[in-house]
Amino acid sequence: MKTVNKQTHTCGCGHTHTVSERQIPLTMEMVQAMVRVAKWAEERGIYEFKRKEFKHLMRSETETATFGNLVYFGGIFYKNGRGNWGINIPRYHDFIAGRTTVPLEVWKNPITGAITHGEEVHIKDVPHITKFLDEEQEYITLYRDPYATHTASST
Repeated sequence: MKTVNKQTHTCGCGHTHTVSERQIPLTMEMVQAMVRVAKWAEERGIYEFKRKEFKHLMRSETETATFGNLVYFGGIFYKNGRGNWGINIPRYHDFIAGRTTVPLEVWKNPITGAITHGEEVHIKDVPHITKFLDEEQEYITLYRDPYATHTASST
């Protein structure tokens, strides 16, 4: 993994902490995982479930690890305590049908936990993961100054 613009701070006790906001992008692979879980839930007529119930639908360790980020994209998925998930089926259908948008990216502040949304896009504009890879096919993690003024909305 390659990082860009990461800023750190060393505190008095000697620990080094990241102070830059980290980009969490939405990728088509995340949307594909969303679709598999949504279909699984609809087939069972359930809209709240435990992670262990749908973990078998994940196709890789990376997909399993990044699935939790879907809570930041359009209110389609939500968490209800540790390991408990839910899906807003009307919002899911609106997004899949192209009737609504979700953030293309969010930026997470490691100090405050605040999330700032980026540009809103329709499903047809969600990029493939390769957009976030360098020439050696390594994932590029982007960071930005948390104190800079950004034009996107915050939550």
